[in-house]
Amino acid sequence: MLRLTPVSPACRSLVAASFAAVVCLAACDSGDDAVASKSPPIEPWTGCVEPCTDEEIAEAQTYGRCAAHFSPAEATVEAGGHGHDDVHSLVAGPPGGATDVVSLGCGGSIVIDLGLDGAYNSDSGPDFVVFENPFSVDFPEPAEVWVSADGCEWLKFDCAADGDLDGCAGRTPTEAVWDEGTEGWGALSAGGDTFDLEAVGVDWIRFVRLIDRSESYWSARDGDWCDPGMGGKGGFDLDAIAVVNPNL
Repeated sequence: MLRLTPVSPACRSLVAASFAAVVCLAACDSGDDAVASKSPPIEPWTGCVEPCTDEEIAEAQTYGRCAAHFSPAEATVEAGGHGHDDVHSLVAGPPGGATDVVSLGCGGSIVIDLGLDGAYNSDSGPDFVVFENPFSVDFPEPAEVWVSADGCEWLKFDCAADGDLDGCAGRTPTEAVWDEGTEGWGALSAGGDTFDLEAVGVDWIRFVRLIDRSESYWSARDGDWCDPGMGGKGGFDLDAIAVVNPNL
């Protein structure tokens, strides 16, 4: 079983900091009066991410904790960006339904920090579930799924974005959202798209990166869901990531 290892001093420092629970973004004020933003800054992708700060990270151990990086489509930002003013809260915890989402837009991306517990390869089936809000199996908004243990070395699940969507997120509707009165709710029976870490050969991850591939899917079908005239409405909308096998 392969465990991802960093290849640069910066990444080695990142892993050490992560496992020591020293989670501070470089741009963050580390003083006592620092106030965490509700959303990460919109930044271009550089290849590496750092963990969220203690103030940003949610306590839900078996779900995504916060967004470690956010790079939505420009058209979606210009259109107002659904959920962009409260990204950390919306991506943390269990799925909340069709409007409890953060819109990436066509070609946008986001990195979710699963916290120090992360997701563990159980060797017995799916290890995490990605919940989007496709209206039906006939109207998917697919995304590639990448995973990393350290935030620098990434592995991708194969995603047939212009075909049958095998291996992509954003193709299966959420069948059951969670609330405090829900009995018997389980991530594997609530819809969404499941991912098995065995497929990419790692035993533990902390970060999940989602990259919208809606344009590949719809252009292959002569669809215009990602055209500029749609006002940034197209593209992947993240609801939640549920960890089936946390590294507790």
